[in-house]
Amino acid sequence: MEKKTLIAAFTIALFFLADYGWPLIGYSGGQEGLLYVAVKLLNRSFWYILLPIAALALLYRGSPQPGNMLGLQKGAREGLQMAFLSTLPMLLGLGGLANFNATWQWEPFILSVALAAFSEEILYRGFLFGQLHRQAGWPFALAAGFGAVVFGLGHLYQGHGFWDTFGIFAVTFAGGLWFAWLYKAWGYNLWVPIGLHFLMNFYWMVFESGTNALGGVWPNVFRAATIAITVIWTVRRQKAAPQLQPAD
Repeated sequence: MEKKTLIAAFTIALFFLADYGWPLIGYSGGQEGLLYVAVKLLNRSFWYILLPIAALALLYRGSPQPGNMLGLQKGAREGLQMAFLSTLPMLLGLGGLANFNATWQWEPFILSVALAAFSEEILYRGFLFGQLHRQAGWPFALAAGFGAVVFGLGHLYQGHGFWDTFGIFAVTFAGGLWFAWLYKAWGYNLWVPIGLHFLMNFYWMVFESGTNALGGVWPNVFRAATIAITVIWTVRRQKAAPQLQPAD
């Protein structure tokens, strides 16, 4: 019990250090341009990716490997394939609404799509949820809920007004729970939430579905269809192969 408590305390402390530490090293030369992107990319990569990996390597002395504990060393093909097929409603639906006129912006793609998907899933799901649930023994609802609350709070900056901000929190909170459930249900394969996070953000951006995570009616219909596909697929997969159900 004492060991699990220490693991939980260490995990939470390092998580908040990473989540709130990365903005501390800022760049004062403007909010755009190659140098700005490079500094933010390196900064976020250190706090969200390298620091959790180094912490796992130190905590477990390399056995098991940090990448394996996070769920990165296997299952990439399966996870990314599942993500692509599940997000087809968003690709076709959002694309259809925009007449497939894609808007490309390289800075948001790097920072808000690619980096956000990879780094946030490593820190929030692989590290925080994974350590609290798998190693510290927290119940799923508590471990996933804790991460989902912080995940939702981290997106409040997108809101303008109470109801807009509340809606963004509700969407991102539910997304945090959903990603954690998929992560566990697919045998702690982190490529499943990474792929979904990346593609959903990507389609949202290139087809200009909204200025924040809330979006309009039809974009949310297509997003709900994607979520429904993942839930149905996952439940059927577990029923067809009960041995794939991960142990806590």
